[in-house]
Amino acid sequence: MKIKLDTSVPPHIKTRTSIKVTMLDVIVALIPAIAARIVLSPYSALLFFICIASTVLTEAFWQISSKKNVTVFDLSAVVTGLLLALLLPETIPLWMAGIGSVFAILVVKQFFGGLGSNFINPALAGYAFLLFSWFESVTSIGAIAEPYQQAIISIAILAGGFYLIARKVINWRIPLIFIFTVLVGVIAINLFEYVMSEQADVINFETLSRIIPFAVVSHLLVGNLIICAFFMATEPVTTPLTNKGQIYFALGCGILTIIIDVWGVMPSGAIFAVLIMNVTTPLIDKISYTKRYGHKLKHTNGK
Repeated sequence: MKIKLDTSVPPHIKTRTSIKVTMLDVIVALIPAIAARIVLSPYSALLFFICIASTVLTEAFWQISSKKNVTVFDLSAVVTGLLLALLLPETIPLWMAGIGSVFAILVVKQFFGGLGSNFINPALAGYAFLLFSWFESVTSIGAIAEPYQQAIISIAILAGGFYLIARKVINWRIPLIFIFTVLVGVIAINLFEYVMSEQADVINFETLSRIIPFAVVSHLLVGNLIICAFFMATEPVTTPLTNKGQIYFALGCGILTIIIDVWGVMPSGAIFAVLIMNVTTPLIDKISYTKRYGHKLKHTNGK
């Protein structure tokens, strides 16, 4: 009888925390943002319902039809629906939201083997699919248009993110490095643009004291940076396993966000930054893993 042994690099971590408990924590963390969104735009309640119903029913239908174990009760499909709904404007037609939800679960998650096998974040992929398919509908301005309204939702998401850190559902490393990188980049670019402008023959620190805080607050609280940093970039399936790899991942997300936001033509730089870095996760894991004791590199020249 042959015995197959699988080897991997330590540490080998075991935990009693189930997927359902983890997803329940994520749902609890999202409650403040969901409540704020519905209060500011009651129509969003329908959007949440459609996205959740579409993700759950799609996952159940696929698993039943393919004779697999039905796993909708682990709440992962519910989390995908909630996150996608938070990314979409409340003005988007509900049938589009449903299609995006089906795409996120069926194509991105189930076609690649289900939970734990998807190589990119399903909610972000669903958003990107809708953005490329119906750009105007996804980028339309709805009831939540004022910066202070968007800031309220971002603060609610931030509170949920710190809840996840306190519960040790996520590590602080990725979200904080991600956000810090973006803010440093925003400050550096605004300083450079001010100094290079014709009006900057003499640096006016009073003007800078208005420009820099406004730019920082705009990037931090207006847009998708917070939700991407705490809820998307920290998904364990699509992010590196090692501490060193997570630092590389977070830095890459921050740098790409700045590049896309400043010089790109697509909105939501943080969303595409996370998606791009999701694809690089296997490479980051490969270069950040600690080599096993006694392991020697093989040389192609035979020496």
